[in-house]
Amino acid sequence: MEDETRKEELEIKKLEIKELEIKELEKENSDGAAKPAKSDKKRCPKCGSNMKLRHGEFGSYYGCSRFPVCNYTEKTGE
Repeated sequence: MEDETRKEELEIKKLEIKELEIKELEKENSDGAAKPAKSDKKRCPKCGSNMKLRHGEFGSYYGCSRFPVCNYTEKTGE
């Protein structure tokens, strides 16, 4: 019983840390100082990091390079 409670507490802490990291990224991007320069590379609309072309079980997709902190994905259109 204590092990289950401990596991739940750890999962909650992990989620809280991820949320804080995302909020920090959003703050950096809204300040204007840390915004990346325009380029041909795809940018994650959620956190501003580069998107990577990935290949999964259901085909190709773009995923945020900051995964697992940011889990944004989008289809490649193929």
